Amino acid sequence: MNHQEFSLKEEASIVMNLQGNTRGEMLRANIDYIRFREGDEGVNVVEKKLAEIGFPLTIKKFKALKWYPESLSVVIVLIAREVFFWPDKDIFDMGNSAPKSSLVVQVLMRHFLSSKRSSEEVPKYWRSNFDFGELETFGFDEEGKTFTIRVKGYKFHPVMCIYYAGYLLRIAQFIIKSPEIKIEEQKCVYNNEFCHEYIVKWQ
Repeated sequence: MNHQEFSLKEEASIVMNLQGNTRGEMLRANIDYIRFREGDEGVNVVEKKLAEIGFPLTIKKFKALKWYPESLSVVIVLIAREVFFWPDKDIFDMGNSAPKSSLVVQVLMRHFLSSKRSSEEVPKYWRSNFDFGELETFGFDEEGKTFTIRVKGYKFHPVMCIYYAGYLLRIAQFIIKSPEIKIEEQKCVYNNEFCHEYIVKWQ
């Protein structure tokens, strides 16, 4: 799906027909980021745009542990990109900020001392926050300073490749003690691959 070929309303209609749910804390994190960047007025703009394109919602009332369509989270990202003219870097930063307020991440990471053991627990975080898809971590190499994260069963919109690169980088930043960590998507379902695969490297 090339976003340049569709209007926002058309994109939203396509995305909202896709199945899969996420916890409200993910949506709340995105709204908090919009508020941080654009203020309360920015949140109001997103809410009005949702209504304009046919999905009227009070986005300020998302509950952290309630299930919501992941498609709604995607549409909010798409709206923010369009109405605020955000480049890819801002979408990446939005994803990177999302795990910071997650109680599940904090609990998981608090109980594991080694980076390798923590990386092995990351799939549990996915299962706690999504009722679809699967996340795997493998190839943790302390000496080579690299490991791989694979996401299966996720295909909503190409913009989320950028968002989840930021998101997964933040998870890596929680578990690896290094001032310089990078992430790169090396496989993508939009390139006819069977999954999204991200390689994490650090100094």
